[in-house]
Amino acid sequence: MKFSRSYLTCDHRFDREITKDTTKIIYAFSYSDPQSVNQIEKHSIHSRGSKSILLLSDSNPIEPQEMDLKTLIVNVKNVSYLNITVILL
Repeated sequence: MKFSRSYLTCDHRFDREITKDTTKIIYAFSYSDPQSVNQIEKHSIHSRGSKSILLLSDSNPIEPQEMDLKTLIVNVKNVSYLNITVILL
């Protein structure tokens, strides 16, 4: 499925801004066009739905560099959680 629209429509009442955040879309389609407004039928479950998608994505995502990564090493001998005690020897 493909659609197109201007990024900025200046229609703050009905249009939402397209950003790099996740966007929930609702869609419906038909295999034929109705001949009049009176012939528009309800879409079947197979031709409608919703989905959370990224409308804008970076085609060249930046890989994390070693200096961006942080490591936390935790060594635990005795752990209690939800009334369960684990003792490592």
